Amino acid sequence: MKTLPKEVLSFLLGQRASVLATALPLEKVHAAAMLYSCNPDPLEIYFFTESGTKKVEKLTETAHCHASLVIGTTEELKQTLQLSGTLYLVQKKNERDKIKELHYAKFPQSKVYESDTTLFLKFIPDWWRHTNYSSRPPITTE
Repeated sequence: MKTLPKEVLSFLLGQRASVLATALPLEKVHAAAMLYSCNPDPLEIYFFTESGTKKVEKLTETAHCHASLVIGTTEELKQTLQLSGTLYLVQKKNERDKIKELHYAKFPQSKVYESDTTLFLKFIPDWWRHTNYSSRPPITTE
């Protein structure tokens, strides 16, 4: 996927919350509100969760699954960013340590919740669409 335009990347980096929808076994879908952190280049978005949650059911079988992400879910923002791609369970210790450092830099209060069952997830988008509703007509780029 090519690099996001500067204004879209700025929006992504400036937000904290998202809705993550993941594939589940038996062709079901689960959506959850999630805080996220990210690495802009190459674009990867990270999540902190616990084993046993719905969003990781498929990942325990295959280590990756299709997922979609929405950032900008409040009317006040007047922007949304939709992304589709692949969600991975981060298993390599050195990669997990780098993600933890980045994630805790953005969300230091989350560190106290880390336990033996904490998992980190990595989302790599292959499609995106940004819509700015503050102009008429709205401006959409993808």
